[in-house]
Order: sequence, then C-alpha cells, then structure tokens
Amino acid sequence: RDIINMLRYNTTVAAAANVSSGLLESDELHIEQMDWFDFLVGGTTNVADHHSSTTAATNTARKKYDTIIASDCIYLPSQIKPLSETIAKLLGRDNPNNQKAHIFSPYNRGFIQDLIHELREGKNMVVHVETIEMSKFRVKFTESENVN
Repeated sequence: RDIINMLRYNTTVAAAANVSSGLLESDELHIEQMDWFDFLVGGTTNVADHHSSTTAATNTARKKYDTIIASDCIYLPSQIKPLSETIAKLLGRDNPNNQKAHIFSPYNRGFIQDLIHELREGKNMVVHVETIEMSKFRVKFTESENVN
C-alpha cells in the first residue's frame, strides 16, 4: 500500500511540473492497485475461491489505457492467465500503435517466457522483447554514522 501511495505522490509532483509546462494534462496519469484475478474471464473455481471481483476492478475494466507499466510481476504459473487477461482488458484497441504494456522482469525468470507466449498466442498481441542493462544499488549508512 505504501508503494502505491509513494507512486501517487511522485506522479502528482511530476504531473504538476509537466502541466505547468504544457507537456501533460492533469488527468492523464492514473496509479491504481489491481488484483489480476479480478479481470480473469471465466475464472476457475480455484481462482474464485481465492479472489473475488471488486468494485474497483469492475470500474477499472471499463477504462482503457494507452500505457501499462508492470515490474517484476510474474512469479507463479497461476498468474500468467490473469495477468494476460488484465493487460488485454485494460489496453484500448482504438489505436493499437499507441497502446503498449511495458513489462520489466528478469528475462531468465521462467514464467516470463510463458507470459510472453500467452500474450502472443492466447491474446494475439505483438510482443517485442528488448534487453536493458540495469545496475542494482544498495545504500545504507555505515555503522559509525550518527544520523540525526
């Protein structure tokens, strides 16, 4: 929950700067927490036992988005179908050249390959895989630091 609130705060600050410069409309940016199982079409009994549709998911499903950003979002094979359904439902089809999902994940994580296959074959989506170089930083105070 804290991450969602931090994202909302950061995007509000960034949007305010961009709105004043004319680069962004004030209502173009939305941060929402979602449960992918709420978007599952024809969910199985197993899924229904553990996840129920929410009003937020129902309202969100009515919206169409130009961009979806997801990071480190697939850990189990049971998440592949719900995530692909969510992406397919939330991306608008009015102008497919401008509507994209950016999914950031370690490429060697086994289930990302299954998600790519499901998006391509199950949802008939064009999937481009790009490799980016990333650096990981761990920052902390040394034991001798006295921080006030």
